[in-house]
Amino acid sequence: MTNIAMSSLVLGTVQLGIPYGVANTIGKPDERAAIEIVRAAWEGGISEFDTAQDYGDSERVLGAAFRELEIAD
Repeated sequence: MTNIAMSSLVLGTVQLGIPYGVANTIGKPDERAAIEIVRAAWEGGISEFDTAQDYGDSERVLGAAFRELEIAD
């Protein structure tokens, strides 16, 4: 079994901005839930987040999470 360093993990954020995925039956999380997802990722050692303009409002949601959690300027 390979030991993966936490710094090599990245949280994809497409589902924070659009109802994405064939198995997604509930849509995107509300902003409060999205912030809690980012908080759990950050506290778990994830400091890289994948986002893009094509991911709906994921960039805005991610920015709001960073500001609230005080993990970005």
